[in-house]
Formats: sequence, C-alpha cells, structure tokens
Amino acid sequence: MNKTELQKQQTKTIIEFLENKFGVEFTGDDEGGRLGFEVDGLYGEFSRRDLEVVFWDTNSLSGNGWSQDEIDKHNKAAMLENLINRSIRITVLGYSE
Repeated sequence: MNKTELQKQQTKTIIEFLENKFGVEFTGDDEGGRLGFEVDGLYGEFSRRDLEVVFWDTNSLSGNGWSQDEIDKHNKAAMLENLINRSIRITVLGYSE
C-alpha cells in the first residue's frame, strides 16, 4: 500500500470513528483538505492532512470581558479537542502516549 492509499484508508477510518465514538456530524463545510463538523454544539474541522480536529472555540481568550458561558464553552472545546485528538492517535493510528 502506498502513502496515498494509506492516508485515504486512515481518513475513512477516522471519520467513521468520529461519527460512532463522539457523535460528530459532518456539515458539508469542506475546504480542500478540511471537513467541517459539529458535535455537542461546538463547530470545528477535521484535517485530512494532519489527521487531527480543531474546534473554533479553542482560540485564546485574551483580555477581560468574557462571560462565564464563553469561558465554559472555550474550556469544553479545549478538553474535547484534546480528548478526540488523543483518541485518534491511540485508538485509530496506534500511537502510544
């Protein structure tokens, strides 16, 4: 199996994993190598190149004036992003931590 075939197989497996394990719903917001998705009220993207997810609400909250709801949403997104990416590395790709 060449590198491109392996990448396609891993991408397909990860997409199925995200849908089945975390309830990710892909939104059709696709841009090149990125697939838009929503899970638990949070929006993000899956990168086919890097085989990782990123949530929009994980951007740093600098300065003052953030509501507790915004802070909570940021923390939830950061924790879920870390959990999903760690699960992909260990469960799907077989990396050890």
